[in-house]
Formats: sequence, structure tokens, C-alpha cells
Amino acid sequence: CFISVGIVSAQKTDDEQKLKSTVDLIINLCEEGKYDSIAAMIIYTGNDQERYFKDTYNYSERKEATTVKRMGKKIKAFIDLSDSRRFGKYSKTEEDGVPAKNLEVIFINGEQELVNVFTFVEMDDNLLLLKFQ
Repeated sequence: CFISVGIVSAQKTDDEQKLKSTVDLIINLCEEGKYDSIAAMIIYTGNDQERYFKDTYNYSERKEATTVKRMGKKIKAFIDLSDSRRFGKYSKTEEDGVPAKNLEVIFINGEQELVNVFTFVEMDDNLLLLKFQ
């Protein structure tokens, strides 16, 4: 009984750490304005149903690059507004029938704390950003 609890706890810690590393990477790329680099880290949710939740964004396509830039600039705005940040709560949910992993990031500016949630889905052992809100 104790062993299975330890395994579940270790798995949650590994999932959470992988999420934190991925969020850190995305934040660093957004901070540098490297939106082309985050395109491959965002799950496709456009109109092409064959690619929906099965592919990432293609930055060489103008419309897809616009979607990626919009998300990247939204994240960068919070980076620019804050003095520091810390991780908050980790949770699991479901998005469009697919398991999702959520991680709160608290952007801190003086006394003000802005809580945002990065939501990821897993595809081929990679965490792909679904939304930032």
C-alpha cells in the first residue's frame, strides 16, 4: 500500500517538474521574442480538423505565425509587467476530451500578483501548450 502511494507521488512530482521546465523554456523564448521557436511547442487548434490536437503550429504559414505571435506576446506582456514570478498550483483537467495538465504561474509586480494558468496536453511524450489564461 505504501509503495503505490510513493509511486503516485513520485509521478506527480516528475510531471510537475517537467511542466515547470517547459513553462520556463516558453517564458525564456517569449522574453527573447523567439516566437518561431515556440511554434513547435503549441498544439494546433486551428480550423484544419485533420491537424486539430494532432500537430503543432507551422510558423512559416502566415496565419499560424499570427496565432503563435499573439500567444507569445500575451505571455511576454506579463513578463514585462512583472518583477518576478513563482509557480503556483499544479492540476490535471480535461480539454476537448483530452487529459490536460495545468500549472499556475504567479507574476509579481510589487504588491500585485497576477495568476495565470499554462495548460498543456501531451503528444508523443512532449508537453504542448494549449492555452495561457
